[in-house]
Amino acid sequence: MDRRPVLTMLAAMACAAVAAMISLPVLTYILSPLRRRVEGADWIDLGAVEAIPEGIPVLIPYEIVLADGWERRSRPASAWVIRLGQRAEVLTSICPHLGCAVRWRREVSRYACPCHASAFAADGRRLSGPALRGLDPLPSRIENGRLFVRHLMFRPGVGERIPA
Repeated sequence: MDRRPVLTMLAAMACAAVAAMISLPVLTYILSPLRRRVEGADWIDLGAVEAIPEGIPVLIPYEIVLADGWERRSRPASAWVIRLGQRAEVLTSICPHLGCAVRWRREVSRYACPCHASAFAADGRRLSGPALRGLDPLPSRIENGRLFVRHLMFRPGVGERIPA
């Protein structure tokens, strides 16, 4: 048996193994944004329900942690909360048009987007402007007198609520 084809085959297998070892980390790095997620997005404590004024929208800030592989980044977020007795309605503070932060305008009892003049009712319904849908509700629950919210992000600029 000739040694040349056997050595050629072993060299080709060694090259393929080295190429696989090099390409695996490169592919992992390139595809890593697909694995990016919000860590701790299950339930975020917004504080005591009794501390929230009755019937008035209150902007409550909180922090989310973005996890990307071994890197962890903290990012501020906020939600509009209206307490109605022992329950609370929670709305995102982000305009569904292009993602600007909406403000509560007490004098006209509505949310307003300062970027493109979208307006929303106290319950989040779209009243006017270029926004195609109302403010997005966030899942919330009350446990032991404390309000918890689940942070969600939705795709801006579309009429349906599509998670981003």
